[in-house]
Amino acid sequence: MSTASRLPKSIQQLTAKLPTEVNSTVRRLAMLSLIGQVVLVVTGGAVRLTSSGLGCPRGRAAPAVPW
Repeated sequence: MSTASRLPKSIQQLTAKLPTEVNSTVRRLAMLSLIGQVVLVVTGGAVRLTSSGLGCPRGRAAPAVPW
């Protein structure tokens, strides 16, 4: 019994839509994904290093402000 035949039918349908060969479109999408992930990690690191992501320095301990 192959591994594919043990998968649920919905998963088999999804995997049937995947490309069977690596062509220029797949390479382009993989490269765009890699670039996006690198940008995300770099910007996250910059925010962490500069502490610019901290909207409230005391976090949840800050008193509630009535609006």
